[in-house]
Amino acid sequence: MYHDHVLANHPGWKETYRVVRNRFYWVGQKNDVRLYVGACHVCACTKPLNARPDDPIRTRTPRQPWEVISIDLMGPYPRTAKGKSYILVATDCFSRWTEAYPLGTATTKTITETLFTFRLSTCVSQR
Repeated sequence: MYHDHVLANHPGWKETYRVVRNRFYWVGQKNDVRLYVGACHVCACTKPLNARPDDPIRTRTPRQPWEVISIDLMGPYPRTAKGKSYILVATDCFSRWTEAYPLGTATTKTITETLFTFRLSTCVSQR
């Protein structure tokens, strides 16, 4: 088919259909060409996808302090005298205020407990 010809350069289904339609005709031609081009292995491996992501990522703009925070876990670093080898960094996205907390282990439990303590201390200090 025209789509696979060395000089055709694997055009899309519309261009392939236009060229084929000028020389041939059969019932269901448009659908056949669309399916043929859609099943082309070379195109699937080399052509970019023209589809948008289903759910584009949008940043959440905070309206007040501590409404949105960003966290980052850094480490492991060499263990300190107090047994800490990780740093949990929490940043308020509204004010850009940043606090760092040393952690001994990087488990879900310690991170959650530290963030909960962080949230309680900021709520109490805001009042």
